[in-house]
Formats: sequence, structure tokens, C-alpha cells
Amino acid sequence: METDILLFMNNLADFGIYRKWLASGARRRPVTAVWMRETLPPEATPSEAECVGLAAARWHYRLGLLHPKDRLTPVQKLLTLRNLRHWLYKQLSGVGYRRARRLIANADPRLAETQWPLIRGAMQNWECLYRTRQEGWLDHCIVSTRQRQRFLNERGWQAHFVPVGSHPGNGRSLGLPRDIDVVFLGYLRKDRRVRLLGQLKRDLSARGISIKIITANCFGDDRTRLLNRAKILLMLHQYPWSPAWDRFVLAAQCGACVVSEPMCDDAPFKAGVHYAAANCDDLPALIEHLVRNDEERNRLVETAAKLCTEVLTLHNSVGRIADIITGSSTV
Repeated sequence: METDILLFMNNLADFGIYRKWLASGARRRPVTAVWMRETLPPEATPSEAECVGLAAARWHYRLGLLHPKDRLTPVQKLLTLRNLRHWLYKQLSGVGYRRARRLIANADPRLAETQWPLIRGAMQNWECLYRTRQEGWLDHCIVSTRQRQRFLNERGWQAHFVPVGSHPGNGRSLGLPRDIDVVFLGYLRKDRRVRLLGQLKRDLSARGISIKIITANCFGDDRTRLLNRAKILLMLHQYPWSPAWDRFVLAAQCGACVVSEPMCDDAPFKAGVHYAAANCDDLPALIEHLVRNDEERNRLVETAAKLCTEVLTLHNSVGRIADIITGSSTV
């Protein structure tokens, strides 16, 4: 609390102890900002669904679950009944989250296949931000996608858009042979992507194209080597309304071409310029075209890599955040 600026990264829900201190009304506190890189609800969420979802998220506070579970020792969990309260939270809040999911799906049929745990995560993130407005200690809200900016602006928040920038830790070109046609990289729940990947695998196999599906334990150097061997990184939406631009940065720095379902935003990456996009039914044909056409694939890779090298850098993103916090920028 003695610093001048306190910048929260990713998600306020991860900083329960800090939030408790800041909300206590200490005489001196730093200028506070959050760079929100986690999912918020769809901007078209009906007010009823929003109210139900926020009410469900508040069980987190009623049950005293501010301290992260992975920070507690087994003895502390036993003494505080933390595991029991966490289980109770899921049971009590699940009713509200399921209802919120139904209301959202009714308002936007494109989200009909969205599972309620995804709504739970988005509502928890939104409830944390919503609470800070009541407590009055958050000075600047910065988001990493246009979608999150629209969601907050439509609810009366001033939110600044600063995309996630590239840096050497994201990966680099190793000059390896591209001996893997397609890679899907991501954690899979029992959601629509499981079904889509099964169908895509069959369709691509019939075209003589292989797909490697990695669902766990692929980070750092392992991920860099994998993406350096891949011609295409396949993107299927976990959150259909929330672009996962971080993956596009990783691919660009490692020289893999991104093929994705259509995205709801065109910034910082643009379809047809930095990556290729198609509806699910058309993905096999698009993937086959790019696997066979090195020139077209390399064109997309080169423009994406140029964007990440010249414009979309972590240095530029941090500079933009500094301007926002110090008052040098108002956009």
C-alpha cells in the first residue's frame, strides 16, 4: 500500500486480500488500476440475467471465500472448512448461473451451446468489477478486448482498450520444419468444441490432413517448439463472444498461421489480413487450401508477425497504460 501505483493484472477476482484492504478505507492508498484480461459477460446480456448472475456470484462473499484456495495449507482448509464452503458455493450459486445461462441463450440463440460454468466465470469477473464501483477504490479500468470495452461502456463505465502486446517470452521462430498440418491447443470441457473437433478430425483426415490436439501441459519452450512445427493453429471459441487474442500473438511470434471461427472484433487482428476465418462448415476446405498453399499461408503469417513486431508489443501496451494512469491519455 506504500507504492504510488498499484496495477492489477488479468482479473480482480484473483486478488481477494488486496481488495479487502483497499475496501477497508485506509487513509492512504495508491492509484489503482486493473488491466482486465479475463472474460466478461456478453454485452447483450439481458438485465434480468445480469441481476441473477451477480446475485449468484455474491455467494462467494457470503461464504468468506476471499482467500485463494491454492494459498491455504491442508490444515488451514480443515480449520476453516474451506473445502466445504467451496462445495456449498457451487451448489448455492449454480442455480442462479444456470438460470442466467438460459436467459442469455434466449436473448441470443448463438450462445445456446454455452455451458453454465462459462457464465459463472464471466459473472464472477463482472461482480468483482461491479463491487469496486460501490467501494470506490478503483481509479482506472483497462481491458484487453473491444468486446469487454463495449460491455462496460454500455453499463456506464469508462473503460480503456489496451490489447495484450507481444514479448520474447511468448515465443520465437526456431526455423524448424513445419511437419504438423494443424494444431489445436487448449483445455477442453465437455462443450461444443469436443463435438466440432471430432467432426473436423474426420473431415480433415478424408482430405489427407492431420490434426494434433493438445489439451494440457504445453507451455513455455514446449509450446514454442510445437507452434514452430505447425502450419496452422486452429481456434475454436470457448467463449463465443470473447476473442482470445493472446493465442493469435503466440502463433504470430512462432510463425504459425491462425485459422479461426469468425471473431466478434476486428482489433487488433483482422480476418483476411492477419489470420483466416470461416464458419465451422467451411473450415475443412479453408484449412486444406492453406495447408496446400504455402504462399497464402505465409502472407498471413508475415503480416501478423509484422503487427506484433512493430505495433502490438508489450512495450507499447505498457506505455499506453502508463499514459492512461498518469492522465496523458483520455481515449
